[in-house]
Amino acid sequence: MHEPSWHEPWTGEDARSRATGHHPRRLIARIASGVFLGLVSLGATFAGSYAFAGLVAVMAIMMAWEWGGIVRSRRYDFGFLLHAAAIVVCIALAAIGRSQLALVALGVAAIAMAATYGRQNGLMSAAGLFYIGIPAISLVWLRNDVPYGFTAILLIFSVVWAADTAAYVGGKTVGGVKFWPSISPNKTWAGTCSALVASALVGAIFSFLLTGAPSLYLIICTTVLGLVALAGDLAESAFKRVYRLKDASNLIPGHGGFMDRLDGIAAAAAFAALICLLMDINQPAKALLFGA
Repeated sequence: MHEPSWHEPWTGEDARSRATGHHPRRLIARIASGVFLGLVSLGATFAGSYAFAGLVAVMAIMMAWEWGGIVRSRRYDFGFLLHAAAIVVCIALAAIGRSQLALVALGVAAIAMAATYGRQNGLMSAAGLFYIGIPAISLVWLRNDVPYGFTAILLIFSVVWAADTAAYVGGKTVGGVKFWPSISPNKTWAGTCSALVASALVGAIFSFLLTGAPSLYLIICTTVLGLVALAGDLAESAFKRVYRLKDASNLIPGHGGFMDRLDGIAAAAAFAALICLLMDINQPAKALLFGA
């Protein structure tokens, strides 16, 4: 079976040339698509929990499509249908306030996926359900917490976007020692430190805007979320290197695929949900913003 056209072998040189700022068309496409996706995400988040759940479902389905293409070298197969259907069901359950049942459904679907594909591709196919499903459920769960759901999602988005931008600018302007060249050739320690500073700044801004929000807590929280987002980016890069790929797909001009664009948000959302579970399971968004 012919593999998708975006299954190109990866080399450090390829990755470096693709990510440099010396390709105006790619840079313009990257900025334009990033701004468009950001506006759509903010609009759906502001529109309400159901609109936001719908957006999360669409993006999760795209990620499931990419995951199957990477792991099974098939973009459309039974695994994709099972993956997409399970994700939609789990997000729908979370949207109506049944997040715990959504997690159970996710586990059942993962068992079914593993049983369907056996030892060769079953475990990695099942892992995709958790990689995509847990962040999706987490985001919908947080958004559902009225009246702080919108602000909590905005916080997560702001941290990841600020960290990504600062890492890029810091890496390009300062340069210096590479952070982990075998996994992500373009990341530098300067970019990483810039990302963490930007994440902390987001916390400071939100603590100023939110009456009663503890400044130190929010600064620490957003810094940790920024670090987790960077770890999610590195983990997704390492995953692609195992399969010798440059991008998860070519769905988003200048960015690659939805997995490439949302890896930081997925990691930060899942970690934020864990924080909220430990602090206040009944008011997760409020717990994220104001602490225990």
